[in-house]
Amino acid sequence: MIKNDRRGKRIIWWIIIPLIFIAVGGASYYFFIREKQKKDNDIQLTVYTVKSVKYRETVEVSGNIEPIEAEDLSFHVSGIVSHVYVHEGDYIKAGTLLAELDNTQQLYDLKKVEYDIAQKKAAGAKRDIGKSS
Repeated sequence: MIKNDRRGKRIIWWIIIPLIFIAVGGASYYFFIREKQKKDNDIQLTVYTVKSVKYRETVEVSGNIEPIEAEDLSFHVSGIVSHVYVHEGDYIKAGTLLAELDNTQQLYDLKKVEYDIAQKKAAGAKRDIGKSS
């Protein structure tokens, strides 16, 4: 009978102790891990769409800019400027055409001389042509 009591106690220990460990493990999982997963699922996520844009940073200031080197420009003849090919702040190279004078008077003078030569040729005054050249 003592052997049966010991055998019965062993069976109880072999069945009840593992059941207690399983119950404690299941309760731990439910209260700690499962509850944390529920909280993680309740987190609100905000999704933003990112667009690529070109950004140019500028600074606005006022004042006068003085060049390191300055040149005075002049033409060989006087006249009225008819066209300016560059603007303030443009980068230029040596030999770049900057401005042009109105050549209406020079064209008129050239045509008048050509007309006078044609008139003298027509009149036969060849010696006047030789003196004027």
